[in-house]
Amino acid sequence: MTQMILVTLTKERVLDVLQPHENLRKLKIEFYGGVRFPTWIGDPSFSKMFSVTLIGCTKCTSLPPLGLLPELKHLRIGEMPKIKHVGVEFCRKRAADLPFSKLETLRFDHLPEWEDWSCFPDEPQMQFPSLSSAYHIQMPQVSHSFSSEPAGSSRAGS
Repeated sequence: MTQMILVTLTKERVLDVLQPHENLRKLKIEFYGGVRFPTWIGDPSFSKMFSVTLIGCTKCTSLPPLGLLPELKHLRIGEMPKIKHVGVEFCRKRAADLPFSKLETLRFDHLPEWEDWSCFPDEPQMQFPSLSSAYHIQMPQVSHSFSSEPAGSSRAGS
């Protein structure tokens, strides 16, 4: 058990120190073995990042704060069985922040334990002002239907 904890901590430290250049435009992380994502993911200083994909990070229990990436247009998150809650920390730091202001496509898939979406607790009609398509697939526990998306844009599957 101690060796497994050390291996996980090592994976987290390695990714934490691999800070990419601020001009990074696309980020794709697959099969990351850490429990948490590094602090640099979601930092608004990555002002040119327009696409983020996080797939197969099966040990992660929370998502990085992606809502304040100013140019983020495409977001896909999937195959993370330990994600149970997605809250304000994913979307914004302050109530005045407008998260995901340029997000066009949003895809959540294969998050079997996700139960709660509370990114906008004070705003029951959450808004993604630029969203044109959203997908949520194989998420049997989630209690949110993403109903405030533009008409005809959401596709749900099971």
